[in-house]
Amino acid sequence: MKQQDLQNRIEQLNRLLTTFPWLDIDVSQCSSTTVILEAVVDLSSKPSFEFRFESVFAVELLMTWKTDTSVPVLQLLTGQDAFDFNKRYRVEQGHHLFAFQPEDVSKDARCIIAAQSFSWRELS
Repeated sequence: MKQQDLQNRIEQLNRLLTTFPWLDIDVSQCSSTTVILEAVVDLSSKPSFEFRFESVFAVELLMTWKTDTSVPVLQLLTGQDAFDFNKRYRVEQGHHLFAFQPEDVSKDARCIIAAQSFSWRELS
């Protein structure tokens, strides 16, 4: 997946998510190759979104968290943050570092997934 295409997809998602007051995110599946997250806006209803990460190399995340949608929900790690994560886990080339910032935790306690591809969809 090309970096610019991926960044465009993430920006589109973040623009949509800012229209909601918050999101609660849960890990619905986590295997050695795939991580699927489900996000819900209304706790009394079914999940609203699914985030899918494929060809996963490493994960460092909570199993459930609340997200402030007034800031970007999902970002690509770059610079020193990416270097530190890569150094810690020896991430293979071709994997992107996706980061979520849970609400009410320190800024250095992000949820990070190293994967080759990412997709999302709205659930009906």
